[in-house]
Amino acid sequence: EIRIGNSSCFAIPLGNGEKIRGYRATIIIADEYAQIPENIFQLVVQGFGIVAANPVKRAKQKAKLKKMIAEGLIDSSVLGQMRKNQIIYASTAFYAFNHLYKTKSLFQRIIDNKIRGNMRDYPDIFGNDASDSAVDYRDYAVCVLPYTEMPDGYLDEAAIRHAKLTMSDERFRMEYLCEFISDTKGFFKRSVIEACTPS
Repeated sequence: EIRIGNSSCFAIPLGNGEKIRGYRATIIIADEYAQIPENIFQLVVQGFGIVAANPVKRAKQKAKLKKMIAEGLIDSSVLGQMRKNQIIYASTAFYAFNHLYKTKSLFQRIIDNKIRGNMRDYPDIFGNDASDSAVDYRDYAVCVLPYTEMPDGYLDEAAIRHAKLTMSDERFRMEYLCEFISDTKGFFKRSVIEACTPS
């Protein structure tokens, strides 16, 4: 735990998720998201950010703004400017069959299609069983930063050369070039195993 002024930062070991329930956060940083079990993240960690930092104060503020909008004193766009809780999914790229790729791809489609509205109105993006929930593309961002885009001198070039020498091509591409590899190169490829497995 680190405290700076009125802010607190907690680093939490996930385990199976049972011992960390009940935390609350305005910003969640899921470091190495590809390695966090998807069900633990969805059922436990994601819930940390549901409640506002000061829920009573926020509810009063929102009620006041809505009243001002109804009276024509301010524009409804101010509601979208209220501070929102955030989740940052940070990770090294991994295989394309991992939930990180699925999450990144979904966010990218939301942004590319400038989706603003109910998820059910976009079955091609969210599927036919999408929940009745609003989405706004302005709430999302995808940042990809391969080592080749870093400022000159920022990284140790000898360390990069050593990584190229000692890592497999696919591992290097995931770790340093932010590439999502579509299949494994083992004796039995992942795609072959999945094709032989009943769904």
